[in-house]
Amino acid sequence: MLALLGLCAGLSACDGCGANKPYTPFGVASALPSSEPTVGAPPELPAQPLASGFAAHKAELVPGASPTWQGSGLSLSAPEGRRFAQVLPADFDADQRLDALAWLVPAPDAKDVAPGELWYFPGGTPARKLSALPGFVPSGPECTLSATLNQTGEHSATLVAQAVCTTPLIARAPTRALLVVSPAVEHPLLLTLRAASAAPDETLDFQVDSSDQDHDGRDDVRLTVSVSALGTGEPASADLAWLDRAAGASRSASEPSASALRFASKVALQARGKHPNGALERVGNALRLLSSVCAEGGVARVFDEEGAPFRCGDLSRVIDSLASTELLAALAQNDVLGAFSV
Repeated sequence: MLALLGLCAGLSACDGCGANKPYTPFGVASALPSSEPTVGAPPELPAQPLASGFAAHKAELVPGASPTWQGSGLSLSAPEGRRFAQVLPADFDADQRLDALAWLVPAPDAKDVAPGELWYFPGGTPARKLSALPGFVPSGPECTLSATLNQTGEHSATLVAQAVCTTPLIARAPTRALLVVSPAVEHPLLLTLRAASAAPDETLDFQVDSSDQDHDGRDDVRLTVSVSALGTGEPASADLAWLDRAAGASRSASEPSASALRFASKVALQARGKHPNGALERVGNALRLLSSVCAEGGVARVFDEEGAPFRCGDLSRVIDSLASTELLAALAQNDVLGAFSV
């Protein structure tokens, strides 16, 4: 293996190598170690993030988009021109009384209104609108809108609204809005993100934990992004994290590199185990994940509220770990050319 590494270091290019691998314009091995590496040594796993233990639950669907809703001891009436599509009862303001978040859709006779709005119905006070469907989500006769409303923290919830259109859209144009709200605080909209559809023959999924990560009494946001090629097994996942501050959400500088390194280290351990099958698929999914999440790849599919992609910073340890895993997996299959391509 050392001889192979030495030969690979001297190669300037490899035409045709890995033609079917996912496009990943990240730099690969950062540097060869000064001392002789121990082949097969398990990589060091980064520290795990604090687990919140919060069990998310979904809003209740309202059949027929009714102008009123009753349940959980609440009796709600929609504002004029609106109808209830989903209702999420919870004690968002911690006053021991149930409140409700609701996703409202236009009434059948309503004209020139937003396709959907998120409203807060606090117990004992008038309802108020938190947000309309962001304008970057496509709408019109050619597009079908779907929404999912979940409580993802003790005092917060997440709305994911997605449009599926029959007409072609600009490549990597946002089709999904992700809104995290804490309705009882002064600035209830904690985070707004844009997301494009998954790349062809891939999946792109999100999971939100908006519980209090730093124990300061304010709900924070941890977004787990998962990507996989269709037909493969375990998807690759990494996190983006924000801490809620008085001036607004502050993004954690340690993510997604820390969570991506944890995934790469787990794949490396699996490849060195008794059943290494699937290591190459997992490496491919990890590279697809980095391309979808990181601005450095040039083909990001996740964006902030203004439409800017997220810079992931130094990923050299992640890339080195994935390259080492891919090389070992190729050697285990007696694929010398594949090892050279790495």
